[in-house]
Order: sequence, then structure tokens, then C-alpha cells
Amino acid sequence: MLAKAVQNYGRYYTDNKSCLALTSEQGEKLFGSISPEDESITRLDPPKDGRRSYVMRSSGPRTVLVVSGWLELGEKLFRLDYAHDITDLISDQKSLATQIALWLSAGMLLSALGLYVLIKRALRPLAQLSTQAKAIAQGS
Repeated sequence: MLAKAVQNYGRYYTDNKSCLALTSEQGEKLFGSISPEDESITRLDPPKDGRRSYVMRSSGPRTVLVVSGWLELGEKLFRLDYAHDITDLISDQKSLATQIALWLSAGMLLSALGLYVLIKRALRPLAQLSTQAKAIAQGS
């Protein structure tokens, strides 16, 4: 029955970046593959109404997402903790943010340059008119 309850998490567990822990309501660990290091940084106390709690924490150079919740099987409650290493995802996100910032900066510089050229051309007739008005005022 426990195998059926955790089979939804099985496909995540096979990628070698995920770990599971199953604990009874009394706190007895029935199964656990989460490292003690990850367990110590992810103390969650999920509600017993079926909702899940989650947290993202850094553990050394790694970032770990932990989801925790209670499962009711028959008359018993079991706590299922799922930890997934999301270091690559966070790294990709930071890289994407850097690329976006660079492209936006380049776009702003090109827009400023284009606007400068456009304004300079648009105001050229006004500068010529001003020069001619000064020449007329001096009596030339």
C-alpha cells in the first residue's frame, strides 16, 4: 500500500537528483534517502490536512527544493518528504537573467543613439532658421 502511495514520486526519484523520506505519525523513519545534511536544513512542519509545505535552501554549493506533506493510508498518517537538487535550474536562471540584462542594456544604448540622431536631424532646420535670423538681425 505504501508503494502505491509513493509511486507518483517514483519518476522523480529515478533521476539521481531526488530523494525521499517516509516517516510515521509517531516520528519513526520508515524509509529515507535524504542526506542528513539536507534533512538538517529543511525542517518543515506541514499541516495534516493534505496540503504540502515546501522550502528552497542552499546546502553548500547546492540548492535543494524540499516538499513535505502528510498522506493518509487507511487509518494511518505518514509524512512524505521529497528533496530535489535544483542547482542546475538556479544556475540556468541566473545565466538567463544576466543575458537579459546585457541585451536590454545594448537595446537601451542603441535606442539612445537612434534618438540622438533623430532629434539632431529634426532640429537641424530650426538651427538653420536661428542662424539666418541672427544674420538678418545683424543687418547682413
